[in-house]
Amino acid sequence: MAGRTSRPAAGGGDGRKSAFQRGREAAARGDSFRSGSGGASASSGGRGRGRTPEPIPTRPALAPALVAAIALFAGVALIGNTWFVVILYVVAIFAAIMAVYAVQAGKPFWLALFVPVIVLWNPIYPLPYADWFASSEGLPWILAQPIAAVLLVLAGIFIRGERIPERD
Repeated sequence: MAGRTSRPAAGGGDGRKSAFQRGREAAARGDSFRSGSGGASASSGGRGRGRTPEPIPTRPALAPALVAAIALFAGVALIGNTWFVVILYVVAIFAAIMAVYAVQAGKPFWLALFVPVIVLWNPIYPLPYADWFASSEGLPWILAQPIAAVLLVLAGIFIRGERIPERD
């Protein structure tokens, strides 16, 4: 016991490195730590040359969905007010953005949700339903706002895309 120390060897090769330390070392070498390869292989040419970067999964429609949901929940308080038109613009624009992300992600069936939201919250050319909504004291709007908010957030969660990182 007299010759043992609690310090790792000078090279640090005792295998007691944290995942953070191993990741930093792999990044310094240019390896992809995420792939779990444990380092650059001889066939890849060393510092990651010749490899295509792995796509990173993303949820591009989640941020617009959250902004639209916040506007929809805030819009319940603005029903009947002249500022409600701002809510209409925000919801219609972000629903259109989400529709583009859905098509890009290869999930066009989400358009069945986005097109009605774009049409119902259309501020440019309001359809005749707006008069009926206003005459019934805003109850349909009060019910439609949170339902649309929840559906948009669910769509934002389930629409997944991939981003390919740029190579150095």
